[in-house]
Amino acid sequence: MSITKDELVESYGTGNAKERFDLIYENYSVFPQLVDCFEIGLFNTILNEKEYNRRAKNSADLGVRVQTSNKSDPTAKMAVERVMIREAIERCDTDGGILKDTDNPEKHKKDIWTIAMMRREYEVFDSFLNALKGDEYQINLTCNDQVFLQALSSLGIGVSQNHWFSSDEPFDKAYLLC
Repeated sequence: MSITKDELVESYGTGNAKERFDLIYENYSVFPQLVDCFEIGLFNTILNEKEYNRRAKNSADLGVRVQTSNKSDPTAKMAVERVMIREAIERCDTDGGILKDTDNPEKHKKDIWTIAMMRREYEVFDSFLNALKGDEYQINLTCNDQVFLQALSSLGIGVSQNHWFSSDEPFDKAYLLC
């Protein structure tokens, strides 16, 4: 079953502790990348909504602007806004008015909190996993490909069909079903 990043985040945000653990476990190898993708998507969504709503608000404007001071710098304002949005997401700061002029500030606030929770809980999961001794940490692989088995051998990982094997690598036990 394939799960999209939006479904993952929605499931994670509404799930209990066991369901969140299962989502991390099932997506462990790509979990940080999924969180990064969702964070980038949320950043772009917030930025685009703010820009669109700002333009929509100024639709009655005829396009003629008179500069009344020498301190107007639209490029700098846009850059500062981008940095502020990114920092607000990273720091989980939803009180600074960064969500003002977005279409759904409450959903964005929930998504920001969910991202922070995902990162925190993944870090805990990963630290516990890395604390396991070598004989407790097992990688179970299923393969039918001789090329894959030869690639493992070339990396110095001992390969044996249908029994335990050891190598000098940090992940020192694996079981191959071939």
